[in-house]
Amino acid sequence: MIPLYYDPNHQTWIHQQSNQHLTWGKNKQVISYSGGNVKTMLPFLVSFSPNGQLSPIIGILAGESKKNSSFIGNQQTFIRLQKELAKRGCISIVFTPSSLKNEEMNGFYYSTTLKKWVRIKSPLPNIVYNRIPYRRMEQEKPFTLLLTKLKQLNIPYFNASFFSKYEVYQSLRQHPILTSHLPDTTLYSTTNLISMLNQHQSLYLKLDKGYKGKGLYRITKHAKHYSIHSVKNIEQCNSLVELTTYIDSIVGLEPFLLQEAIQTDTIDSRRYDIRVLAHQDLDNQFILSGIGIRMAGQQNVTTHVPNGGSVLNYSMIEHQINEDLLALLINSIGQQLTEDFQQFIGEFSVDIGKTTKDEYYIFEVNSKPMVFDEPNIKSAGLTNLSDLLIAQANKFYH
Repeated sequence: MIPLYYDPNHQTWIHQQSNQHLTWGKNKQVISYSGGNVKTMLPFLVSFSPNGQLSPIIGILAGESKKNSSFIGNQQTFIRLQKELAKRGCISIVFTPSSLKNEEMNGFYYSTTLKKWVRIKSPLPNIVYNRIPYRRMEQEKPFTLLLTKLKQLNIPYFNASFFSKYEVYQSLRQHPILTSHLPDTTLYSTTNLISMLNQHQSLYLKLDKGYKGKGLYRITKHAKHYSIHSVKNIEQCNSLVELTTYIDSIVGLEPFLLQEAIQTDTIDSRRYDIRVLAHQDLDNQFILSGIGIRMAGQQNVTTHVPNGGSVLNYSMIEHQINEDLLALLINSIGQQLTEDFQQFIGEFSVDIGKTTKDEYYIFEVNSKPMVFDEPNIKSAGLTNLSDLLIAQANKFYH
């Protein structure tokens, strides 16, 4: 590795290798040589090839902030990723949709020396890792303009967008292995609700573009009434007409799904989900970066920790889990979605339920996984993600 220096006052990069012609970024921008004083500059160590080409620049796409001097996203996750990539001699820069120009990128880098984010101008990135935090931001003009620009510049981007739950279901049901591991699922309508309740005693009503347990309800048919459980409360309807009227008031114009409620295994009478973090490896196979267990709260509607769920140690039930089957399901999901969506899907997480009969059901696939609480999963995921980002960037670099 060799040192590079960034001058924040003049927004320029220099090197001090007198015998080297160095270039970097998607546009292979030349870095100027300087033998001057670098004490006021920010130092970076980067890898380079014999022909003077530096390691790729990784662009981490964050949300647009109303403050021009900031961005919206998980700062701690970005810092961890920047540090991991830096160990490999690779610079990563956090940027927002409006800050990528035709020849350069204006972004942010966390300086461990200064202990703060600093503004940095760099050449175009070799790959973009999409960590836009909210679905609405992906509908806004700056994001759609950015995608158009990335395609024009032939810059690959990772995690093109959030998934639609129903589109994922429609895709996975076409796969010969996965189809038998999916709960009965359909789009919400009054007719479909009545039909599903004739087949199943309990259903989930899910907002198609919901996240973190938001827009999630459990509908249960009893002998003389229906109950609707949300994270916060329980409602009771005494007739089917009353139920459909109430559900219609929840749904409004938003697309919702109806999904069969699978009776999954429990611990201390509370159900749990298997949450898997997956990444594509360098052989284009999808592998398990880690397996976590999330147990439902007292409301028993969702296992999401912010809504009352809890984290369990995987070792408690590891002996009961068929990891070979999980590995098969994960690789099949990754391959199917990549082929069907025609996108580079490098990472995702999956919520999977296991029944007492050792049957496994895929409840949800998320394109932008939340950070796992377990240190071993967090570490393995970071390693696999960094490997993949650098490998994919290099494919388009040389």
